[in-house]
Amino acid sequence: PHLPNFSNLRAEHLTDAARTVQSRYEDAFAKFEDEVRSKLDASPSDTSIDYMDFMSKLDRINTPLHYVKRIRTLMASTNGMDDVLEAAGEVEDIIRFRHGLSEPIVSALRQLEKQLEEGGSTTGLDVQRLRAVRHLLHEAEDEGYFLSSEKERQKLADLASDIKTVEGELQELCRLPPEMQRSPIEFVTLVYEILGLKTEWAKMLGYDNYADWCLRSRVASSTEEIKKMHADIAEKALPIPDEILAYARTGGSNISEELRVYFLLDSVLDGMFNLCTALFGIVVEEQADNVNGWHRDVRLFHVSNAEDGSHLASFYLDPFMRRFKLGTEFTAPLIAGSSIDGLKPLVYISCKIKTPTWDDDPAYLTLDDTVALFHEFGHALQHLLADVEIGNLSGAHNIEEDASEFVSQMMELWLFEEQFLPVVAKHAKTGETIPPEVMEKLKRERQLRKGRELLHRLVLGSLELELNSGFDPKGDESIIATQRRIAEQYLPPVDIPAKSDMSLLKVIFENNAGGKRTSQYRYLFSEIMSADAFQVFKDAGFRNEQEMKRIGKKFRTAILEKASACPAEESYRDFGGKDASADSFYEALRS
Repeated sequence: PHLPNFSNLRAEHLTDAARTVQSRYEDAFAKFEDEVRSKLDASPSDTSIDYMDFMSKLDRINTPLHYVKRIRTLMASTNGMDDVLEAAGEVEDIIRFRHGLSEPIVSALRQLEKQLEEGGSTTGLDVQRLRAVRHLLHEAEDEGYFLSSEKERQKLADLASDIKTVEGELQELCRLPPEMQRSPIEFVTLVYEILGLKTEWAKMLGYDNYADWCLRSRVASSTEEIKKMHADIAEKALPIPDEILAYARTGGSNISEELRVYFLLDSVLDGMFNLCTALFGIVVEEQADNVNGWHRDVRLFHVSNAEDGSHLASFYLDPFMRRFKLGTEFTAPLIAGSSIDGLKPLVYISCKIKTPTWDDDPAYLTLDDTVALFHEFGHALQHLLADVEIGNLSGAHNIEEDASEFVSQMMELWLFEEQFLPVVAKHAKTGETIPPEVMEKLKRERQLRKGRELLHRLVLGSLELELNSGFDPKGDESIIATQRRIAEQYLPPVDIPAKSDMSLLKVIFENNAGGKRTSQYRYLFSEIMSADAFQVFKDAGFRNEQEMKRIGKKFRTAILEKASACPAEESYRDFGGKDASADSFYEALRS
């Protein structure tokens, strides 16, 4: 496949490209807008819109802007030097989509929505198309198209601008080293301002609070549903078992680092790719030459169908930590695959594995690194194997936020099965697998860590939900007191933050500023789905190759290939034949 050359990418290229594509976009969009307006004006009472003609044209006009924004994210996250971050900020100001406030475009979208609803189909392409149309209509709603006056639309835009500015200030504050951060009052002041702005913004759009706006396109349809999930989990997790209290006091063992000698990067990759071949019928092969990546460490892989060898997608792996690179693991699309244009997905995975001392030294992973790699490849699979009409609208990046961790968390679970771990974990010098007694210690450590992590997830999910729905900034309880009250409800005493400790609030508001909106609960919500799905494989017997292949193929067609083309809960029912049950998740808590 012909892929972009990233090897000489510079900050100035980014801003030049943004200006060029925006200029071309303005011309192309104006012509398309006139074309649609003429069609609507010709027969205003009985206009039928051709879905494929309209949506494909709009997508082709929008695609260059999407691509530049994705390159901006790539550069800012993998090479965060001052000139790159400055250019990335300029791109945010340059790139502007116009369809959300365009009268003819929104009118055509509403007509398409009506046509698809009247068609009555609840399966297949019509569902995918209706979701794509509604995605664009949601964007129009967020732009203020449906507000009654230009004055209101301007006020909404001003609020959105203010939110972006204050969240930017908060991000800058949180990036400072602790010794450079001033009084917590500065952080708390920004948080109160953000909450007030977001509440006002959501109410302008007709929602009772910001959380309700966030939940309009989630699997969980209400704050009450999320609260019930939290309450059900808390009933099983509390009171906190003595072993988790002891684990929290000691901080856990160093077993992840101790096992580094068992996890060679290439061996882990081979094991992970072979698992995906066995389950999902794909082959992953590395392209060693002419990678043309943005750094010399970047590796390039191609994904093909095991049955016929047809090319499906490609992805880059940027494995190592380095200066100016974002210090977290993440996966993101560069090109969203689209069947109507024959575009194949292109994705990148970024990890933070310790760089080998010398160029010819092997790369060792900690157990945590290995879990993170499996997790991120789960995200990548949803992009790589998506088989949808218009990837920018139906791709994996538009999966409901609360189901977005489902596949990635399920991929993690394979690592802790005795039948699979020896495939990826072999001693670098002796070739021996992890001894049984160490394996038991590892699994026990994992269970205790997950138990402690679950309590933190309950706190973060409950705190975020309350702040974005029921919290009164002018009420008697301060935001710090709210943090402490919810922390005391769930956390081991040693983990409860002191009054001056804003760590829980920082996690929430930094994530919100990065685009994750009222979504801390998603980890537990997705974990219920992942535990239930993994149990389907487990019940069939991991050594039953024929059943593993059958279930894996069903998972690929029902979950991975669908991406966001149909509701996540429907995709899950197509796979499992029922809604996800929490039984397997709760069983893991008890074991």
